[in-house]
Amino acid sequence: MIFPHQDIKCGRWWRSLSTKSQKIILLSVKIVSKVFFLHLTLDLGCGNGKNLLKIRNHGLGLELSSNLARICGERNIEVSVGDCTKTQLRDEICDVVISIAVLHHMSTVKRRIEALKEIGRILRPGGKAMVTSWAMKQKSKKGKTSNYAKKENSEKSTNSAHLPIHKARTNFEAQDVLVPFKGKAALICFIFTHSGSKEGKSTDPAAKHRFYHVFMEGEMKSLALAAGCFSEIEEIYDDGNYVLFLRK
Repeated sequence: MIFPHQDIKCGRWWRSLSTKSQKIILLSVKIVSKVFFLHLTLDLGCGNGKNLLKIRNHGLGLELSSNLARICGERNIEVSVGDCTKTQLRDEICDVVISIAVLHHMSTVKRRIEALKEIGRILRPGGKAMVTSWAMKQKSKKGKTSNYAKKENSEKSTNSAHLPIHKARTNFEAQDVLVPFKGKAALICFIFTHSGSKEGKSTDPAAKHRFYHVFMEGEMKSLALAAGCFSEIEEIYDDGNYVLFLRK
């Protein structure tokens, strides 16, 4: 639940998340908390609305899952059900757009570019956006291993009929992978962060598999350039994630 920083870290659900997931949430809170109250903020792929709780009066969510959208409604958060590549919002309506851990679930370059073009379309001139996705590399330029891959073990990814099934807490061996989640971890990763802490085993038949395209350095920036609607584009690496900062 997103409240002031000292409150967000309380509770069993927070302790169950990986450090990587906690950092993504705190980054989102930091960005959203700085938004002026008269500026309309859109969260594309808002999940249960965690990033919008503090800005209900000037925040809007879009979510593909009707179940998660219903949770947003119960929290008095304005939300619509839809595809982030086609939001149905009018041109230049938003001052700020955030999209946390959504782009890496899109399976084609075309859809990734369409999603970024849609962000550009709905942003007003001068508007800003932040987009985060998982990174292929799990080490910084200084050689520091991300918190996600620190607990690497000897069991490696296995191959499915079409895509490799990634073994949790290991370095990625391919850009397009299936990541297994199981039980409460699957619920937590889906509702709270789109990235869990206790992933299922690659051979576990009870695990649910989610598609991920993990990004190479510069790849997200290239997609933003291809979208052709941003005056400023910056890509940074942050603990196993790439973060795009965009201005229309």
